[in-house]
Amino acid sequence: MKIEQSNVTKLYLSEIPRLDPIGVFIEDYSKSQGKITIECFGESWSHYWGAMGGRTLAEFFTSCNTSYLAGKLSDIKSGLDDYEAFELKAKKEILKLRRADEIDLDKARYLYDEVDISSLDDDDGEWWCKENCDILSEIFGEEWWYSIPQKENPDYTYLCRIIESVQDGLKQFTKSKKIDEVAL
Repeated sequence: MKIEQSNVTKLYLSEIPRLDPIGVFIEDYSKSQGKITIECFGESWSHYWGAMGGRTLAEFFTSCNTSYLAGKLSDIKSGLDDYEAFELKAKKEILKLRRADEIDLDKARYLYDEVDISSLDDDDGEWWCKENCDILSEIFGEEWWYSIPQKENPDYTYLCRIIESVQDGLKQFTKSKKIDEVAL
């Protein structure tokens, strides 16, 4: 068994508007290799980068796009299917098909009455769509699932706010660290 010791920098970010305190653990294994772990309100996210273009983890992390970092730290989707908007979209499409004489009045009435998904939660809405794919195919075509509108995922937005706060904290930390090095 080989045992090695590494240096870890722990930052504690607090007094952030509308966020709980954030713990940040940075471990630079070498230039271009490092790991970050972020903890906030009992949740944690972590990722290792094996190539960062000769930069430290703090330099790399602060230069990255928030959505890129969110994708590396978590599998939380940025958007959720919006079944309420999907029902409205489907009903508008039915009316459009009827006005264009692509479906007759009886078919339009049937489809319009069958499309009733806005009151369902996300899991039930997904189930309804799978069970009624033939109806949705008549309205939107064979690849109807591309027509489902997306709404903002609050969990993703929360993670992005945390990442942005960590980026700000790392910028302040590296700036103060450089000032301390110059003073020596």
